Amino acid sequence: MSTPVVIEVSCPRCGARVPGLEPGRRAACPYCQAELALPRLEATPTATSAPTAVVAPSGGGCALAAVLSVVGLLVAGAIGAAVWAQQRAEAETARQINATMEQVRRAQQTAFEQVNAAQRESERQALEAARSQRRAACAEGAAARCERE
Repeated sequence: MSTPVVIEVSCPRCGARVPGLEPGRRAACPYCQAELALPRLEATPTATSAPTAVVAPSGGGCALAAVLSVVGLLVAGAIGAAVWAQQRAEAETARQINATMEQVRRAQQTAFEQVNAAQRESERQALEAARSQRRAACAEGAAARCERE
């Protein structure tokens, strides 16, 4: 009585383990649906090691590969477009920040100039007041001298 041979193999397309694949039967990979075929094994009474088998996908692999390639390109393109848009938005934000900072710098410069002009005017008015006081004092002194004379 012969014992059925059940071999566990890996899918050549996606690498998933495909359990319970019987020699001489076709099966589909449970993950990527690749069609797998394991050749029928000849029983040899002297064989002491487990038989080896080569599993090759049968048909349809090119179409799936093409679809996966196109999907991969679309995803990569979408990611690239999103990154480009993000960088463009960040550059625009940086430009706006720089423009705002330049406006603030100009406003500060104008304020400093106005403060300096007000200080100079205040100093000029203080000097003029001191001169006026000296003139008034001289005038008083001259009037007092005139009265004494």
